[in-house]
Amino acid sequence: MTEINKKLWMSAKELLDSEIKKPEWLVENLIAEGGIVLFGGEPASFKSYLALIIAVFGANEMKILDTFKTKKFRTLIIDEENRLPRIKERLIKIIKGEEIENENMEIYFIANQGFKFDYMYSGQKKQIEKVLNEIKPDLVILDSMVRMMLGDENSSKDVRRIFDNIKSLNLIHNCAWLLLHHTRKTLGNSSKIGLDLRGSGDFMAMADEVIMLNRKNKNEFVLSKHKCRDGDEINSIGFVVFNNPEGGICIDNVFEEQEEAKLPIEVNIENIVNWIEREKITEFRTKQIRDILKDIPYQSLTNALNEMVKGTHKKLKRIVKGKYQVIQT
Repeated sequence: MTEINKKLWMSAKELLDSEIKKPEWLVENLIAEGGIVLFGGEPASFKSYLALIIAVFGANEMKILDTFKTKKFRTLIIDEENRLPRIKERLIKIIKGEEIENENMEIYFIANQGFKFDYMYSGQKKQIEKVLNEIKPDLVILDSMVRMMLGDENSSKDVRRIFDNIKSLNLIHNCAWLLLHHTRKTLGNSSKIGLDLRGSGDFMAMADEVIMLNRKNKNEFVLSKHKCRDGDEINSIGFVVFNNPEGGICIDNVFEEQEEAKLPIEVNIENIVNWIEREKITEFRTKQIRDILKDIPYQSLTNALNEMVKGTHKKLKRIVKGKYQVIQT
């Protein structure tokens, strides 16, 4: 048990004098020790493959996408999306593609066992705790969130249950979590948009880091970062995937994706519009959107709402102070 958990509270002096340190990176600027990372992208957008690549490269202390350094780590993958034969085939392709000779990599798999992380009954929680005690992973990958829920992904209450259960497990095990989650298929260039995740806005609000993967064409992808509580912002990274003659899968032609810069108010307006469209909102109060978009400062949110009422982005009508109606177009 860490020092901060020995009692409920801690004084400023105790905190300053403590040995509590900033978490180290498992994957530089993407996954920190003990952190919760949401990894979004459309279905069949290479998310599961890239998550497995992260596990393999982390087991071998290899740089991911020629950009992100790794600290050697042990991974547990809980997969409710793919069966073991498919996972084995992908693992073999990654090993062949990177010419990895280490077959004793510390990567462990649980596949199609019906684990749920929102309404987790006591027997299932004991199973998870037993596995975490036995394997002692540094990183747990959940693939994917839609398969890990009994409840409604659009319900803030149900989504908060997932994060509450993960945080409860982390009080003892302190592993990082990479949560794979789908976006909608009608997003267009989703590498530029942070709130296009399916379901409740709490998915994004509760995560420490949010990364997105966008498929530009059959073999070209873009990885981007949309929330960073602990790390630095990064430029979007483009890369190409291809098969080599030996039947392995390779990543090449890694490049920084150049995106047109946006003003902060434009980003905030975009986030509000995404929330309105996702939740099919017709009327709302300021408090509602403040609860959803918790990372936007109050004044910045107010400026964006005013622009949407009076400015060139006119999309709202103010009914009374603090209450808005969406203008239907």
